[in-house]
Order: sequence, then structure tokens, then C-alpha cells
Amino acid sequence: MLADAPGGTGKVIETDKDYLAVSWDFPKGRLGIALNIGEAARPVPTMPGKAVFAYPRKDHPEKLTELPPNSILVSFEKA
Repeated sequence: MLADAPGGTGKVIETDKDYLAVSWDFPKGRLGIALNIGEAARPVPTMPGKAVFAYPRKDHPEKLTELPPNSILVSFEKA
């Protein structure tokens, strides 16, 4: 899917030390990823669409309000 993104569609949502949230536009929708590799929890940023995956939390990723240390959140919004 990332290979299908036209150039220049990536957008930085938020960054900080050990933290990154980005999104990409695709023909079928928008993908968002937030990554926290720090030692402190971070509030979940405003992400496109619905949360579809979170690690280490695997159930109900849409209910996350913060990203714990060493975690990732993936969201997707259909076009």
C-alpha cells in the first residue's frame, strides 16, 4: 500500500523526541501511524479515520487515549 502513494502525500502530524505521528494519502483512503519509542506515555494525536491496530494493546485500539512507551497505533480512513 505504501508503494501506491503518489509522491508528496505524506504529512507529519506531530513529532517530539522518541515520538512520531504521520499520515499518507492513497487512492483508497488515508493511513495514519503514531509511534512512541520513548519511556513515557504520550496522548494519542488526532489521527485520520478509525484506529485499526495498536501494539501492545490488541483489543479496541479505538479506545486508546494515550500511547504507552514502545507502542504503535495505526488508523485508516476510507476515501
